[in-house]
Amino acid sequence: MADGCARTIPFVAATLLVPSVLLVVACCRSGPPSRLPSHVVRDGSIVVVTHSFTGRTAIAGDELGRMLGGTVLTFTDPPDPGIPPQGELLSNVEDVLSALSPRLLFIGFPVWEKGPTPQSLEALRQVPLSGVTVVPFYTYFHGVEPARMDELAALVRERGGTPADPIAFLVPVLLDEAELRARAQQAVLARPDLLRLAVGLENPVPGESVVSSSDPRQGELCKVPAGPVWLGDAGPLDALGPYLPPRLFRTDAFSIQRGEVTLGQYNACVADGACPKIALDREMCRLLAEPGDAVPAPCIWHDAAKAYCEWVGMRLPTEAEWVRAGRGATLERFPWGSEFPRPTGLPAANLAEKPSVGVPGYSPVPENSLWTGDGFPALAPGCSFPNGRSPFGVCDLAGNLAEWVTAGPGTPDPEAILFKGGTWLDYDPVGFRLAARRLLPTDIPPDRGCYLCGFRCAR
Repeated sequence: MADGCARTIPFVAATLLVPSVLLVVACCRSGPPSRLPSHVVRDGSIVVVTHSFTGRTAIAGDELGRMLGGTVLTFTDPPDPGIPPQGELLSNVEDVLSALSPRLLFIGFPVWEKGPTPQSLEALRQVPLSGVTVVPFYTYFHGVEPARMDELAALVRERGGTPADPIAFLVPVLLDEAELRARAQQAVLARPDLLRLAVGLENPVPGESVVSSSDPRQGELCKVPAGPVWLGDAGPLDALGPYLPPRLFRTDAFSIQRGEVTLGQYNACVADGACPKIALDREMCRLLAEPGDAVPAPCIWHDAAKAYCEWVGMRLPTEAEWVRAGRGATLERFPWGSEFPRPTGLPAANLAEKPSVGVPGYSPVPENSLWTGDGFPALAPGCSFPNGRSPFGVCDLAGNLAEWVTAGPGTPDPEAILFKGGTWLDYDPVGFRLAARRLLPTDIPPDRGCYLCGFRCAR
């Protein structure tokens, strides 16, 4: 890479759009800066430096950067002077690295080494380390030499930093890239110390802040401060549908309706001519609406939900906002924590019922199980389960109806329409996980009515 091109890299690193930024120094970009969307903010204080000649350590480092929203620097100095490099050399990385100010720094070294390479240590010397936590990582065949790891830790301490325990990946020769990335995800998720450092907060959930809106149509709102949020789950067994891998996002401050929009609230919009009528000619829609105005409005299609939110001066939440409202900066699986409510305990959400007490023909719960249900054959009035509220005080993010959200900037499918949250028909805990997501079905006409679909608004 020419020197003139190399000098553009710090500028590009500060302006890339995606929240999980990859800056591989072998790729140079130029041109005018792009403005970062205000609700997708990359944390520039997380840096991953990778020495990788064959690419396996680079893949692991890339996944670390994608997960944590950090900057990734990869250099490919060969292990032997006689071997030609396959990418960027350390000499072209130093200027970029010296311009960064990390608080969390990952140092990766390649498979043929048993400790930090001289090039890795030289790269480390380019960064002020006072107050920085340094985490070595490696993909290894033969383990590491303690003396070389001690050398790294001593260098970090001498320069005012804090050495952390390394992340090690035992990588078979035939391990493919997808599995390597999955192992990187699991290794990071198994390190709560690193997760806390990545989030950068002493208190990941500030607590409830419920206010009444000045517009009575909006009802009670929960205020959620700006901050980080983990999207996704660690694997396909943990979330439904096209799940996202774990990624650290950030949102601006926002407010979200405390409960799902009720039937009474939605019908006021219908009466004003701003929203389409609910398809009460559909048997299930009529049955769900029978309890009256206090239950969530059922059978609402995405376009109708969007119309209501616009009518009250709000909008549908993004997926990042919806999940942050449910768990703040934590990795809790459900709005109330990480354990699914025990069958004999108080219900935390509107759940499926046994056939004898539920909607006839609509219950997956075995009659002879210990399941106690929630006491409502179908939908429950909003906020009926106080022990199921999220840390910000939001009700019914799990149970009652699934909710329409927009995927939003920074996700792999930013224009997608999703619905999230377990429903009154769900029995399997997987359905109630905050990370579970379903894409908008394309083969169902909107006038059919979706008896599992509701919504709430944000602003």
